[in-house]
Amino acid sequence: MDVKTELKGKKFIYRATVGEREKRLVFDYDKCCGCSICVDLCPTSAISLGPIFEIATGMDAPPIMIDEHKCSFCGMCAAFCPYNAIKLDDISENYPHLLSSIEVNDSKCLPCKLCERVCDSDAIKVTFDMPKKEDLVLYRKMARGEIIVDKDKCNFCGICAEFCDAFFLLEKTPTPLDLRPYEDLLIDEDKCDYCGLCVDLCPEEAIKVRSMAKVAIRVRLKGEIEIDEEKCTKCGKCQEICPYDAIKVEKPMEGAIKLIKNHLGRCDPIGCHACINICPNKAWYVSPDKEEKVGVNEDYCIYCGACEEACWVNAIDVRRDDVKHTEIQKRYPWSKSWEDGIEAIKGKERKRPDLSRIVTAEKVEEERKIVEEEELPVIDEKSVDKAVKSIEDVISTLNNKKVRFFWEKGDARTKDEVLKRIKKEKKKKP
Repeated sequence: MDVKTELKGKKFIYRATVGEREKRLVFDYDKCCGCSICVDLCPTSAISLGPIFEIATGMDAPPIMIDEHKCSFCGMCAAFCPYNAIKLDDISENYPHLLSSIEVNDSKCLPCKLCERVCDSDAIKVTFDMPKKEDLVLYRKMARGEIIVDKDKCNFCGICAEFCDAFFLLEKTPTPLDLRPYEDLLIDEDKCDYCGLCVDLCPEEAIKVRSMAKVAIRVRLKGEIEIDEEKCTKCGKCQEICPYDAIKVEKPMEGAIKLIKNHLGRCDPIGCHACINICPNKAWYVSPDKEEKVGVNEDYCIYCGACEEACWVNAIDVRRDDVKHTEIQKRYPWSKSWEDGIEAIKGKERKRPDLSRIVTAEKVEEERKIVEEEELPVIDEKSVDKAVKSIEDVISTLNNKKVRFFWEKGDARTKDEVLKRIKKEKKKKP
């Protein structure tokens, strides 16, 4: 198998050619967080973990390294990477793969902007198919009236601000303890002409407008939500923030996280931030409790284990109890290897084949160097000549048919007799 490697941007591309067939494995280290699932899974130990703590604290380096000479291009790493950082072209449909899902119930979705705003992986895109207020050419200067927003009813969906520039959502940074992306809805009454169209648009009936003359038209809310499955990490934040239960997320793994308290003494959450930085789902936070130091909201965790690998004081323990995947078909010779790999993801020791006897180009080269470096013995030419003559004498004797017959028919009791007969035959001319 001929293997070639190239680097394009932050993508390592490995090509293996066997005969006329080519397999291509692509590792995008910009998507990789160093969770080590592929390291546990790999049947040939071709994947090793990089300097995860250094990467979590600012180093730009690949979180894993793939030894292309050990890689068998089986596709296990690609099939079970929760962040789609590894891809194998033309991977067999018969192979098992990680299962997770995100579904949107269109009958419940308005849509609104909340899910898009809280998505850390930029996997959700919401578009509205309705006119902006400015496009309707309805603004009435010097209009009088009153507009009131009931903050107890308002869920900050952002529809009013999407439609009319008189509304402004005051943003805040979502945290694992408070996912809301907005803290208030403000109104610029200099831009409001009290047309009342926002009243019809508000799904919570949180807006009231008192005006001398309302506009005699209605604006219908239309839009759609698109989810990029390649980017989605199935963290569940969109499901949590949705006020209308329109999104359902199924995570790929189940488990638990615990902090090892007797290791927290050396933890420096302000100076380190490794667990917070490495988590693709932003589930970690600096704890308000100084003794706890850090905390994690498991509602947004998929138990990938990147935080455990990044923690330099070994204060994080991630347990994976269940890995959701498609069925492993038992009729294939590789089925048992996949079963062992999935069990390794759940913490069991990975069973790997013994590859020590496989001849590789590296092994041949290494053995050649050893032979070249060894000191050859000094050869005694006289001894060689003597040995050659002895061998020629034996060959000449064995070429005699009677000698061979005597030797084969002889036994221990007639040994001397056999030797006498052999010497007698040797004296004869052939």
